[in-house]
Amino acid sequence: MARELAYFENVAGTSRCYIDDVNNGYKSTLTLPFDYADRTDSNVGIFDAGISYDYIETEMMLYMTAERIDQLISFFHAHMRTESVVFKAPESWGMYAFGPMFAVDKEFTVVITNFQSLGQIDSPYLYHALKVSMVLSDMTSILSPATPSCVEPGTISIAEVSNIRFPQGMFKPDDTYEYYTSTTLGGEVYQVTRSSAADKKYTSFELYTGNAVGGQLIYKLMAITRANPFIMQVPKNSYPFGYEAGDNAGFLCKLISNNITMQHEEYQDWRIGLSLIKVS
Repeated sequence: MARELAYFENVAGTSRCYIDDVNNGYKSTLTLPFDYADRTDSNVGIFDAGISYDYIETEMMLYMTAERIDQLISFFHAHMRTESVVFKAPESWGMYAFGPMFAVDKEFTVVITNFQSLGQIDSPYLYHALKVSMVLSDMTSILSPATPSCVEPGTISIAEVSNIRFPQGMFKPDDTYEYYTSTTLGGEVYQVTRSSAADKKYTSFELYTGNAVGGQLIYKLMAITRANPFIMQVPKNSYPFGYEAGDNAGFLCKLISNNITMQHEEYQDWRIGLSLIKVS
């Protein structure tokens, strides 16, 4: 039985180009239409234009034979440069082209934002590499995160999504103290503070998670929680926002970055990058 292949196709369905392989490590970036405003307290104001203004861009590396790459380049000049195209990977590939919050066998209408030939590679022999980036802008009708079929051995809960594994690289807290100084040429220092009530506490971290839990988390953050506060629960002695914020089990947080990155590692695993602010 011949191996199933992924393909690009024009929207009319009259022209199709097959792809030999997509390398693991493809990365999707979800961009949220958030505008942030500083406040005089420890919180931050966020204006959210709504999910209809979200988009996801995926960057992937394609490995192709000379015959396939010739066909793809011709397809690029005929269709990708000027119009939207359809991308679909077979279910047997296990490829979540725009993140784990979509079913594995979805057909996506995309716009190609980067098409770059990187030349011939040494392995596989006589194959060529291309870097392709594509944007998915209309996603609300095809969101379908998988339901966890097994419980991952995680100890963290974010926005009511539980069993999230502790970040391998630890939490990276960042305190922003509303305290300013100005030093004159003579060495005299002037100090201005807005009081500790205006200090802000941030953290960033990278989660290593499976398809189902990762898909549920991203779905919850983009489709339900968005700019609203949510609870992150962590084990004792975790200090996600640094020592001064304490190690209590629950922290009220908001997303503090417009971008959420999702990098596919292996068939069932993802690296998901998040940045949060503690709001109380």
